[in-house]
Amino acid sequence: MAKQPDFKETTSLQQYRSAIDFLQTHIQLLDASLIQIAKLLESQTNQELDINKALGLSVQNYDRLNHPCKQQNALVKHSQKKNIEFAILRLFNLFTAYLQNITKEMFAKNPMLVVGKAVINKNGEDKENLAMSYAEIVRLSSYENIQEQIVLNVFRSIEELKSTSKLLEKILKDTKVNISKETINGALTFLEMRHLFIHNHGLVDNKYAKTYGKSFTPNLKDKKELPTKFETFSKALAAITKLITEIDGQLISNGMVGKRELKVKV
Repeated sequence: MAKQPDFKETTSLQQYRSAIDFLQTHIQLLDASLIQIAKLLESQTNQELDINKALGLSVQNYDRLNHPCKQQNALVKHSQKKNIEFAILRLFNLFTAYLQNITKEMFAKNPMLVVGKAVINKNGEDKENLAMSYAEIVRLSSYENIQEQIVLNVFRSIEELKSTSKLLEKILKDTKVNISKETINGALTFLEMRHLFIHNHGLVDNKYAKTYGKSFTPNLKDKKELPTKFETFSKALAAITKLITEIDGQLISNGMVGKRELKVKV
């Protein structure tokens, strides 16, 4: 029997890396395409010609590209910014997906550790979604499904805190994982952008400016736009991946989860 390769990561990290590969390809392809489109439209001799016609596209299918070529600069820059905004939001989703997946892996090793992370209400009682009725247990039909539901309920109870830092702190509690404040803040600098993109039109608020404003050059101040350059995505990806990789390695070292194994088809 062939020896199992010694992977240095969990299945959760492998899934994260796979998703990141697709995201990077998507973001790079769109950004490169926009750069090339800008060059093509800029070289168009008739700057009054509509963009859709200059690109040889169907006027019916691309009717919103009826702006003259001379306006391409503003339009392309807007699309580039939206591309990076999407990338930051997607990075946040992949980060929380990793945390949920790794919580599931921790549950497989130590169920009570994960159950103990459940957030309770102000009266010190379990929230309703942290208890299962007989009917729900029967509906789930297998212990594996019940396990998945427990992890989901516990994770959702933590998410209701509506704080990325508290979510991270709660997941890592009692795991002996010790990540530097610099690494955590480096990732949170970009993860916390999600709230501002969704709830504050992409503008910096006073809290973000005080906490993370000095991480940027020039410093970000209240009511200023968040940076949405390709460089922003690159830095965000590096910072978030560094945090996840360190968490993953320490969870393995501390015996909280196991390394992923090669799946052999029978």
